[in-house]
Amino acid sequence: MAQSKKRKTVKKQNSVFYRNMVVLAIFILSFLMVLLKNRLGFIGNIVAQGYFIVFGLTAYIAPLLILLFYFVISKKLINNDNKFKYLSIVLLWINALLIISIFFESDASFGQRIKDSYSLAVNDYSGEGFLGVLLHYPIKKLIANIGIYILTVVNIFFAYLTFFNVSFNTLVHNWIFRAKNAKEKIKERQFERKQEKYLPKFEDDLEEVVETPSRKPKINFHRPDTDIEPNAVVEPIEEVIKEGDKGQFEMVEKPYEEIDYEYPPIELLSKALRNFKSDSSDVLQEKGRIIVRTLQSFGIEAEVVNINSGPTVTSYEVKPSAGIKVSRIVNLSNDLSLSLATSGIRIEAPIPGKPYVGIEVPNQNKDTVSLRDLFVNGDFEKKDSDLTVALGKNLFGKPIYAKINEMPHVLIAGATGAGKSVCINTIIMSLIYKYSPDDVEFIMVDPKMVELSIYNGIPHLKGRKVVTDPARATNALDFAVREMIDRYEKFSKSKCKDISSYNENVLKRGEKKMPYLVVVIDELSDLMMESSKEVENHITRLAQMGRAAGVHLIIATQRPSVDVITGVIKANIPSRISFQVSSQIDSRTILDMAGAEKLLGKGDMLFYPAKFPKPMRVQGAFVSDKEVERVVTYIKNQDIIIEETDDFNEAIKQNNKMKDDKLDDRDELLDEAIEFVITEDQASISAIQRRFRVGYSRAGRMIDQMESLGIVGKHEGSKPRKVLKDVSYLTQSDMQDEELVDEDFEDEFSE
Repeated sequence: MAQSKKRKTVKKQNSVFYRNMVVLAIFILSFLMVLLKNRLGFIGNIVAQGYFIVFGLTAYIAPLLILLFYFVISKKLINNDNKFKYLSIVLLWINALLIISIFFESDASFGQRIKDSYSLAVNDYSGEGFLGVLLHYPIKKLIANIGIYILTVVNIFFAYLTFFNVSFNTLVHNWIFRAKNAKEKIKERQFERKQEKYLPKFEDDLEEVVETPSRKPKINFHRPDTDIEPNAVVEPIEEVIKEGDKGQFEMVEKPYEEIDYEYPPIELLSKALRNFKSDSSDVLQEKGRIIVRTLQSFGIEAEVVNINSGPTVTSYEVKPSAGIKVSRIVNLSNDLSLSLATSGIRIEAPIPGKPYVGIEVPNQNKDTVSLRDLFVNGDFEKKDSDLTVALGKNLFGKPIYAKINEMPHVLIAGATGAGKSVCINTIIMSLIYKYSPDDVEFIMVDPKMVELSIYNGIPHLKGRKVVTDPARATNALDFAVREMIDRYEKFSKSKCKDISSYNENVLKRGEKKMPYLVVVIDELSDLMMESSKEVENHITRLAQMGRAAGVHLIIATQRPSVDVITGVIKANIPSRISFQVSSQIDSRTILDMAGAEKLLGKGDMLFYPAKFPKPMRVQGAFVSDKEVERVVTYIKNQDIIIEETDDFNEAIKQNNKMKDDKLDDRDELLDEAIEFVITEDQASISAIQRRFRVGYSRAGRMIDQMESLGIVGKHEGSKPRKVLKDVSYLTQSDMQDEELVDEDFEDEFSE
């Protein structure tokens, strides 16, 4: 049975092949007959006359078009993506018939025009053809010849849009931009003529030297990847999950894998939309000339050597003449912004490794860097143990990746909407795309309760839940510290120095390897307000000792002030990422230098790893919430079971109970004293003595207990203590007490 089916299939394929070859030969022969007319004998003459009788002068292309549509229909090549392209071909053919009919039309009746068309086709191989008469006669009655011309222009415009995948809005924007650019050039030429008339002659000579063709700067364009389609369509999540196809990162064999983890397919991420409005070379050259002229007007001789066009920013490498101080160029940033009619100009003086000054100017038309664009790059697909994550693209359009092992901890700061949360999502997505729960585990802390909650339930996450309660967040950090200490004890027993050597040894013995632990804190300021001492101590210990144990910190805050990012935390976290901040002071707090206040927002960042002498400007990759949701849904549907999931939750609960036991010996008037201090906004021993009629020592103990709870600040000599909490803390503490009572009741009931 199987052989007979196979023979039938082969016979069917052969018959289709021979049929296609016969059809191809017939249409090629008919095309030659139309082209050569009566030179191919009696049959050639008859076939040529037949084509001209039906199609008129369009008979020269009719055989080719008929052959094209035969193969398109037989091969079923028409789909939703290209159906308008084939429709535009048919419309253009119809328009050609109508235009030809206009030149051969007469006032004769319909029947007479058919006869005239027949005689022209038979005698002269010309005319409008039967199809031309059938189309032109009624359409002319409806819209006249002027309407046919308008319809032809519209059809040509429609064909251009469909064949080149250009939207109508994009085309209109390009026309408007070119019109404005031409208008600006006319104004500039008028201005230059006035300068030539009124300025001294030596300035004209100076301008000629700057704009000589031999000194024309080299332009390096940022090009989007060729495999990115202009209109990206992502498959539905249900279809991808049903298929269960593994992504490109599963191709590397792993020496040991206990968990059957299916890596998310790359199809879950959206493709980038290609921008057809990128700044042209003429626009970039013109901006370079404006920079040179502006510097000349302040007595600085310089030339633009290179122009590097990135996704959102273009860097102009300027070479100043001998004897020019670099600081003079840096001080002219506002004047350059005025000349270029833009904002956010950043000057890098000098560029590391080059004898040039970099002037970074925002692009008029910006490109979006997609996360999928970075994932399909070969550098990211390589499987390694360095925890490689994708960040974005630099000023040259080159993908930028960071190795968490080399960082080894990173501090992220930026104002609201600058791209901080998207950057955290990019880092997390990079790790869960490349590494299984055997390789990487997360502890996620999100006091805002909205940014990281989407990751609840993934097997990489300790406890399968993001920690949102600030009190439990401190306990989670304490758990990370104890986990780090336990790892060092295992290293000591195995005589290993770090996690890499330890994993090599256990894999040789066939045992389970130790995963990396990445602690992600989305808002540090909320934790510092809750209990600054404990949080600072835990972060310091993890930052100092975590690298060898495979524990890494990713800490983000939107308020990079010194009371949040303390000196101890900054000293132990060497790598920094800064997005747009509100002031130069915030920029100096996070980067130890100015510059972050001039960023553009929307993913524009300064990446400052530990080994770099200066920060690198990067356009961060964009990943939407829908993309994250698709990937998380795909991973959660695998139903992976982790044994240690309950251990993390129990550790946090036990830690809470230990804290409650320590507070059992607190003063019975402490709650009333806390309410008094917060409502009166006054924290002093004498005030508590007068209000509650207690002694000095008892009032002092209550103040000390408030300090340990993070309600009042430290003792500052003669100055009064600061009250760190407001009235909302009272309602919050009441709600937490009710939750603890409910948990105790549930525990007793389960027992």
